[in-house]
Amino acid sequence: MATQTKTAPTAFENLQKDVTSKTREVWLTGLGILATVEEEGGKLLNSLAETGKSLVAKGEAFEQRGKEFTNDTREDVSSKMNETVEFVEQKVGDVMHNIGVNPKEDVKTLSDKVDKLTATVEKLIKKMDK
Repeated sequence: MATQTKTAPTAFENLQKDVTSKTREVWLTGLGILATVEEEGGKLLNSLAETGKSLVAKGEAFEQRGKEFTNDTREDVSSKMNETVEFVEQKVGDVMHNIGVNPKEDVKTLSDKVDKLTATVEKLIKKMDK
Protein backbone atom coordinates (compact mmCIF):
# COMPACT_ATOMS: atom_id res chain seq x y z
CA MET A 1 0.00 0.00 0.00
CA ALA A 2 1.17 3.32 -0.89
CA THR A 3 1.03 6.00 1.66
CA GLN A 4 -0.60 9.19 0.74
CA THR A 5 1.27 12.26 1.53
CA LYS A 6 -0.35 15.53 2.05
CA THR A 7 0.55 17.87 -0.71
CA ALA A 8 0.10 21.58 -0.74
CA PRO A 9 -3.26 22.69 -2.11
CA THR A 10 -3.22 23.73 -5.68
CA ALA A 11 -4.31 27.13 -6.94
CA PHE A 12 -7.53 25.60 -8.23
CA GLU A 13 -8.34 24.10 -4.83
CA ASN A 14 -7.65 27.47 -3.15
CA LEU A 15 -9.94 29.21 -5.63
CA GLN A 16 -12.62 26.58 -5.06
CA LYS A 17 -12.41 27.09 -1.27
CA ASP A 18 -12.55 30.90 -1.67
CA VAL A 19 -15.60 30.73 -3.98
CA THR A 20 -17.37 28.33 -1.63
CA SER A 21 -16.58 30.55 1.36
CA LYS A 22 -17.71 33.71 -0.41
CA THR A 23 -20.87 32.01 -1.70
CA ARG A 24 -21.72 30.92 1.85
CA GLU A 25 -21.15 34.51 3.12
CA VAL A 26 -23.46 35.90 0.39
CA TRP A 27 -26.08 33.27 1.23
CA LEU A 28 -25.92 34.08 4.97
CA THR A 29 -26.03 37.81 4.22
CA GLY A 30 -29.13 37.29 2.08
CA LEU A 31 -30.81 35.31 4.85
CA GLY A 32 -29.93 38.05 7.34
CA ILE A 33 -31.38 40.71 5.05
CA LEU A 34 -34.53 38.67 4.52
CA ALA A 35 -35.00 38.15 8.27
CA THR A 36 -34.41 41.85 8.97
CA VAL A 37 -36.79 42.97 6.23
CA GLU A 38 -39.44 40.56 7.46
CA GLU A 39 -39.10 41.74 11.07
CA GLU A 40 -38.84 45.44 10.29
CA GLY A 41 -41.47 45.17 7.56
CA GLY A 42 -43.87 43.58 10.04
CA LYS A 43 -43.23 46.40 12.50
CA LEU A 44 -43.73 48.98 9.74
CA LEU A 45 -46.91 47.27 8.56
CA ASN A 46 -48.30 47.24 12.11
CA SER A 47 -47.33 50.89 12.57
CA LEU A 48 -49.04 51.87 9.31
CA ALA A 49 -52.17 49.90 10.26
CA GLU A 50 -52.33 51.69 13.62
CA THR A 51 -51.86 55.05 11.91
CA GLY A 52 -54.67 54.17 9.50
CA LYS A 53 -56.99 53.20 12.34
CA SER A 54 -56.18 56.45 14.12
CA LEU A 55 -56.94 58.46 10.98
CA VAL A 56 -60.24 56.64 10.48
CA ALA A 57 -61.23 57.35 14.09
CA LYS A 58 -60.31 61.02 13.71
CA GLY A 59 -62.24 61.19 10.43
CA GLU A 60 -65.32 59.61 12.01
CA ALA A 61 -65.14 62.03 14.94
CA PHE A 62 -64.78 64.96 12.54
CA GLU A 63 -67.74 63.71 10.49
CA GLN A 64 -69.85 63.38 13.65
CA ARG A 65 -68.98 66.92 14.75
CA GLY A 66 -69.88 68.16 11.25
CA LYS A 67 -73.25 66.42 11.35
CA GLU A 68 -73.98 67.81 14.82
CA PHE A 69 -73.01 71.31 13.68
CA THR A 70 -75.20 70.99 10.59
CA ASN A 71 -78.18 69.77 12.62
CA ASP A 72 -77.73 72.49 15.23
CA THR A 73 -77.42 75.15 12.54
CA ARG A 74 -80.47 73.82 10.70
CA GLU A 75 -82.50 73.92 13.92
CA ASP A 76 -81.29 77.46 14.69
CA VAL A 77 -82.13 78.70 11.19
CA SER A 78 -85.54 77.02 11.29
CA SER A 79 -86.28 78.53 14.70
CA LYS A 80 -85.18 82.02 13.57
CA MET A 81 -87.25 81.69 10.40
CA ASN A 82 -90.35 80.73 12.39
CA GLU A 83 -89.78 83.63 14.77
CA THR A 84 -89.41 86.01 11.82
CA VAL A 85 -92.58 84.73 10.13
CA GLU A 86 -94.53 85.08 13.37
CA PHE A 87 -93.14 88.59 13.90
CA VAL A 88 -94.07 89.69 10.36
CA GLU A 89 -97.55 88.16 10.62
CA GLN A 90 -98.09 89.92 13.95
CA LYS A 91 -96.94 93.29 12.58
CA VAL A 92 -99.05 92.95 9.42
CA GLY A 93 -102.04 91.98 11.57
CA ASP A 94 -101.45 94.98 13.85
CA VAL A 95 -101.21 97.35 10.87
CA MET A 96 -104.35 95.89 9.30
CA HIS A 97 -106.19 96.22 12.59
CA ASN A 98 -104.99 99.83 13.06
CA ILE A 99 -106.32 100.85 9.64
CA GLY A 100 -109.57 99.06 10.26
CA VAL A 101 -109.16 96.11 7.92
CA ASN A 102 -110.00 92.63 9.08
CA PRO A 103 -108.62 90.31 6.44
CA LYS A 104 -110.56 87.25 7.61
CA GLU A 105 -113.87 89.05 7.44
CA ASP A 106 -112.96 90.66 4.10
CA VAL A 107 -112.01 87.33 2.60
CA LYS A 108 -115.27 85.77 3.83
CA THR A 109 -117.28 88.65 2.38
CA LEU A 110 -115.46 88.51 -0.95
CA SER A 111 -115.82 84.75 -1.09
CA ASP A 112 -119.59 85.03 -0.55
CA LYS A 113 -119.83 87.67 -3.27
CA VAL A 114 -117.85 85.51 -5.72
CA ASP A 115 -120.14 82.56 -4.97
CA LYS A 116 -123.23 84.71 -5.65
CA LEU A 117 -121.67 86.10 -8.82
CA THR A 118 -120.80 82.58 -10.04
CA ALA A 119 -124.36 81.40 -9.43
CA THR A 120 -125.78 84.41 -11.31
CA VAL A 121 -123.44 83.84 -14.28
CA GLU A 122 -124.43 80.17 -14.42
CA LYS A 123 -128.14 81.16 -14.47
CA LEU A 124 -127.49 83.61 -17.31
CA ILE A 125 -125.59 80.97 -19.30
CA LYS A 126 -128.51 78.54 -18.89
CA LYS A 127 -130.98 81.21 -20.07
CA MET A 128 -128.87 81.97 -23.11
CA ASP A 129 -128.55 78.27 -24.01
CA LYS A 130 -132.35 77.84 -24.09
